[in-house]
Amino acid sequence: IVTLEKLGCAKCPSIISLSSLASLPRESHLKELIINGCNLNPTHEDDWDDAFQAIGNATGSNDFTLSITSDNTMTFLPSSIRHLKAKQGKVKIVLSGTRNLQRLPHDIGQLQNMVRLDVRWCPALTSLPWTIGRLPPTCKVVINTDRINRQTQINNRQTQTVKGMEPQFKVPRQRFITGLINFSIFSSRLVAEVTHELYRPGGAGYHRAKDEFEKRLNNLGA
Repeated sequence: IVTLEKLGCAKCPSIISLSSLASLPRESHLKELIINGCNLNPTHEDDWDDAFQAIGNATGSNDFTLSITSDNTMTFLPSSIRHLKAKQGKVKIVLSGTRNLQRLPHDIGQLQNMVRLDVRWCPALTSLPWTIGRLPPTCKVVINTDRINRQTQINNRQTQTVKGMEPQFKVPRQRFITGLINFSIFSSRLVAEVTHELYRPGGAGYHRAKDEFEKRLNNLGA
């Protein structure tokens, strides 16, 4: 298995995770993993985490291509895909034809070594995470799903670079940061108002603090 460069699984309904790859030797030469028509279930995150970590840490090959295509039942790509950032070479992720795929993880934006993301023919995928904008500017994204184009207002070119898509992902990022700042301000004001209401003279907190103080004062005097 150390010298194995390409591994493919097709029409294997009993395969639900990549757990068997968790024991992949560090010196493995695996360059490409192709999974076609299997019942992949990413809800068991630990299994996927161990497998992607083993693939990412394998030093026998710098480049790696993950192809999960054609009728796989997987509904989302697990966040453990981030472990592929450890590869020293080029990473490609091909998900074309995964008809049940509904979302990609925000962690995909950590893959600064990715050169291609293919999500063609994924009708259930209606949007892309804004972290796609963090991928290398030259990374090519292949899309032909009209629903994604409408959601993100990405132009209809099937293949485009992350740099060309950048304006569409700046707005969600700015909205997220603005929302986070507003929530922080609101939370601080709410805490201050609740504290004032509790501990003002006559408030529930005021009486509790007063009783506790008098109790301790009496204990000191005893």
